[in-house]
Amino acid sequence: MKKKLKICIIGKAPPIQGGVSRLTMNMAEDLARLGHQVWLITNADEAEPNFRMVMTTKDLKRRRQKFAGGGSLHVVSSQPEVDSLYVPWAKPFVSHLATEAVKIVKDKKCDLIFSYYFEPYGIVASLVSSWTKVPFVIAHAGSDLGGLFFKESLQRGYLEMLKSAKGVLTASELRPFFRELGIPKKNIYLWPPEYQPQHRSFAPNGPRLDINRFLKQALEKHPELHPAYHELSQTTFAPKAFTVGMYGKIHPAKGSYDLLEAIAILKRKRIFVQLVILGSETNSEMNRFLEKVRQLELSDRVWVLPFIPHDRVPEFIRATDVICFLERDFNISIHTPTVPLEVFRCGKCLVVSKQIRQSLTNLKNQISGESFLEADPKNHQELADAIKWAAQHRKFLKEIGRAGRSLVVTPDQNQIRKSMASLDQTFRDFVG
Repeated sequence: MKKKLKICIIGKAPPIQGGVSRLTMNMAEDLARLGHQVWLITNADEAEPNFRMVMTTKDLKRRRQKFAGGGSLHVVSSQPEVDSLYVPWAKPFVSHLATEAVKIVKDKKCDLIFSYYFEPYGIVASLVSSWTKVPFVIAHAGSDLGGLFFKESLQRGYLEMLKSAKGVLTASELRPFFRELGIPKKNIYLWPPEYQPQHRSFAPNGPRLDINRFLKQALEKHPELHPAYHELSQTTFAPKAFTVGMYGKIHPAKGSYDLLEAIAILKRKRIFVQLVILGSETNSEMNRFLEKVRQLELSDRVWVLPFIPHDRVPEFIRATDVICFLERDFNISIHTPTVPLEVFRCGKCLVVSKQIRQSLTNLKNQISGESFLEADPKNHQELADAIKWAAQHRKFLKEIGRAGRSLVVTPDQNQIRKSMASLDQTFRDFVG
């Protein structure tokens, strides 16, 4: 029988929102399902309100799980401390995480430290590895190589971190980049080719999010949420009216403001369309967004919802008629968005920008209007026309959604077993 591993993961986890938080948590759970003992060290409880999911007691139970075969998962988060700030004014995230991690690695006699993201998790993993002599592997995101690494004030530190790692987990096309940095070939690992965390909740059938009820409960439980959530909840959402949805960060590069302009064009033509955005951003960006809604006089048809756990996102998707994913001029070239695939899996009509369409291999040979809709977010009239067409052809949207769903593969049990085996072997290779 193969030895079961003791693994310390340092990275994002719920309630921090985002794709890396989701992937890290899913990977930790899957490793535990494989019989390994996993501790996920995070600073999730220190995240700012704008970047936190609204979680239920049931959601929080995922932090401690036991599986057949002896596998277990324990999520440990550092806690905010008002009196632990220092000058220059900052929070000691690195020290908090390193303290929690070194306790786990030493007390539990871990075989491996795994981290995802350079900041602060990779730096922490490197530090804890040097203290304990337990090897560490680092996985990077697009923002690590597309932004942070090339800042002169940070690069030398990151280079030392990468060179001290037992392994760097990356994509095949980036192997030459790491070789040029001086990372030995044997230390460059590829993401498990078969591994894809299974999002079984992403399907056409299932519960729909009760937007009015969710907002009411979220605002009562979390009064600290940005004023935009409160102000834009004054009008009652109409579940049967045509609804456009969008989820993720609120930002010009995401097409958030373009979508507002398109909704405003339709309002001037007396076409009623509701817009619900599941997302957030910094306080300054949220202030800007709220001001734009006011300026365009859209407060009666725009709602903003705080982030929710990823496995509940399908409930939001099902509560809409179309989902817009309108990234344009996005400044990170190494970027693989998962939103389109999630929307397709739910059988929902997707409206995409040209940039996104060109980045998705399964859409390159498809025609807009058959399995998806395409619109230029910078051309507000074109975007408004696409939404108007969708609103006038609600029955046909179901056909588009079904065609979109046919573009993605739903894994069967054999594929799921291969996926898990691939993950298992990769982590065993890390330990050697």
